[in-house]
Amino acid sequence: MKTVRQVGRDALVIELENGQVWQQSRIDIVLGLEPGDEVTIARAALGSFRLKTPTGSYARVVRVR
Repeated sequence: MKTVRQVGRDALVIELENGQVWQQSRIDIVLGLEPGDEVTIARAALGSFRLKTPTGSYARVVRVR
């Protein structure tokens, strides 16, 4: 992961090394991400996506770019 930042009070935006940008869809789940962490994004149910952190936490994300 290249960068992670909070935008406003409701959005966590994650930029990956490959240029993809993802937004956490539920900010109430604290991920504790730091730039340089290795994350995995995989398809989930009904066409959604989920992000897995190095600690094994999951959060739903949507692709922004």
